[in-house]
Amino acid sequence: FPSHDTVTPPNTSALWSTKGGIFTSKIGVQTYFPLPMSYASLIPIVGTYTVTAATEGRADLIARELYQSEEYWWLVFWINGIVDPLASLSVGQILKVADISTIQSMVR
Repeated sequence: FPSHDTVTPPNTSALWSTKGGIFTSKIGVQTYFPLPMSYASLIPIVGTYTVTAATEGRADLIARELYQSEEYWWLVFWINGIVDPLASLSVGQILKVADISTIQSMVR
């Protein structure tokens, strides 16, 4: 995977819950994810996705293609450890695809 701005979640319960939190990238961009980054290792990976010219920079379009809903744009970033929403998704970049049923059961 290409290098991205990733963070390790802190171990302080005051900042994190099982519902997620706000992650701050090294350049100060904040993104909310409904699940802690540390949970990503618990999610089954069901395949990979290669970013195309049509989906370059568009997590919403990738989410629609993979999960039939643009509302899972955050999952494209989260499962791949990308915390900066302005990070580009480049043509040819290979992304992990998470098992959506596991995600749905965790965020409900």
